Amino acid sequence: MSIGASCSQASVGRTTHYDWYEKYADYAEEVDAAIGFSEAVMLAKLDRCIDDKMDWRGWAWRLSKRFPDLYGDLKQIEMNVSNKSDGSEEVLSMMKQLEAQVQNKESLVHNSGENSEED
Repeated sequence: MSIGASCSQASVGRTTHYDWYEKYADYAEEVDAAIGFSEAVMLAKLDRCIDDKMDWRGWAWRLSKRFPDLYGDLKQIEMNVSNKSDGSEEVLSMMKQLEAQVQNKESLVHNSGENSEED
């Protein structure tokens, strides 16, 4: 449950909650403990669901989130920004590729038309 939802349930304004959290160490400790407890409960429920379904993908997902460096999806992007471009070369290249595709399709249509006349 979010902080906002928790405040609503307890009939405490969010601003009041954050003020108390900053001012009162005991209150902050109780809030942190409640958040940690709720996390443990949710993880236990998730683990039971994974076990009940006997589905390895749930455990794989847990590993990828808990140990992303070892089991997560690695996404590496290499960027080279030393050559500045206004994009015109890229646009011209795309236009040439489109023109070649159109010519290729036209020649296919033209050739198929010749073949049907010969039949």
